[in-house]
Amino acid sequence: MSTVYGKFIAANHALFACQQAITVEQWNELDSKAQSEVCKSEAQAVAAFLKNDSVSFKNLIHEKLAALNQH
Repeated sequence: MSTVYGKFIAANHALFACQQAITVEQWNELDSKAQSEVCKSEAQAVAAFLKNDSVSFKNLIHEKLAALNQH
């Protein structure tokens, strides 16, 4: 079973990979509307974890304790 923290890390990796895939030259050729669309879904995925506070320390501890109790 994947943890919330693991999913958050995966979402961050996807965002970084997307950002690294575009060069400065490519970025500079885009208008502001197109720039706002670059990596938008990846950024929204990361933001969702932060907005719903699912990766707070308290939630991570609860998740870890629940996993330990299953064993």
